[in-house]
Amino acid sequence: MKSRAESARSAADDQLRSAEEVTQALSEASEAQGEAEAAVQAAQDDIDAARVDLVSLGTGVLGRREG
Repeated sequence: MKSRAESARSAADDQLRSAEEVTQALSEASEAQGEAEAAVQAAQDDIDAARVDLVSLGTGVLGRREG
C-alpha cells in the first residue's frame, strides 16, 4: 500500500511540474502577444503619419503646379 501511495505521489508531482511549465509558457506567450500588439500599433501609427506626410507633400506639389 505504501508503494502505491508513493507511486501516486510521484505521478501527482509530475503532473504538478507539467502544469507549472504550461502556466509559465502561457504567461510568456501572453507577454509576447502584448509586445507584438504594441509593435503592430506602433507600425500602424508610423503608417498613418507617413500617409499624412504624403498627402501634405502631394498637396504642396499640386499647389505649386497650379500656382
